[in-house]
Amino acid sequence: MLIAILVGVIIGVAAAFSLRGRLNALPWLTWIGWLLVGAGMPVLTGQLGFLVLAESSGEAAALAIPLLVTGLGAGIGWAACVAGLRLTHRQ
Repeated sequence: MLIAILVGVIIGVAAAFSLRGRLNALPWLTWIGWLLVGAGMPVLTGQLGFLVLAESSGEAAALAIPLLVTGLGAGIGWAACVAGLRLTHRQ
């Protein structure tokens, strides 16, 4: 489970670092919108994947929880990194 969390956080942080120049150029309210969208999309993807896998039978159902946790970790990693980079004025 810890590996699923770490993979999600690494994905979110990598996306935030790769887009930091574009995100810093945005006005404040547009930046807040992208912060929320970027945090919500991985969580929603994890939830939808969880629902699909939880309905299945057999070995696939065991992957439902790690997929949900990975999406949550990616959303939290994105939000923390984007907010940290913007609020500390790092380019």
